[in-house]
Parts: sequence; C-alpha cells; structure tokens
Amino acid sequence: MSSNDPELRRLLWFLLGGKRGGENRARIIQTIRVSPMNLNQLANELGLQYKAVQHHVKVLLSSNILVAAGEGYGTAYILHPWFKHHIEIFDEVCESIGIRNLLRNSQH
Repeated sequence: MSSNDPELRRLLWFLLGGKRGGENRARIIQTIRVSPMNLNQLANELGLQYKAVQHHVKVLLSSNILVAAGEGYGTAYILHPWFKHHIEIFDEVCESIGIRNLLRNSQH
C-alpha cells in the first residue's frame, strides 16, 4: 500500500522521467538509499563523471530528496527523512518509467 503524495509523485516524474539525466538521478537515490556517500564515492560507484554527479546531487538537494551530512569534500549525502517516509512512491515511479531497481538484485 502506498502513501498518496501527488506533489512528490509529480516531482519525481519531472526529475526522473521528464528530464535528461533522470536515470542517473534514480541511480544516485538508489545508491544512497543503501549507504550514505560523498560525491567522489558516488562517481566511482556509478561509473559517472564527478561533475555529472555533482550536478545531479545539487538538483536532488534543491528538490528536498537528499540532505547533506557534514561539510567540505567529505560531505556525505543521505535521503531526506520526508522523502524516505514516502520511498514507495519513488519505487512506483521508477517502475512506471522503466528504471530498474538496483536494490532488487542486491541485499534489499
């Protein structure tokens, strides 16, 4: 059973389905969902350019999907508690737009 937050659903469709880079943003969210990471760790884990990860994380921060923990180079990123509470909407949107859930093939 999913929570009903139409604003979040619209935001996720916009960020993941309606914009370039949506799949990479979804991969960043899925990765941080497993473990907080800094920009360099995310770039290495996902095989993306540092600047690309930096851009996507900035978009996710401004959309209240992620929050920063710490300061400077070692700043780790975690899911915003509000977003985490509604994570099933993220899963539904990913499934609807055909973004594979990385967690289904791992420990979760």
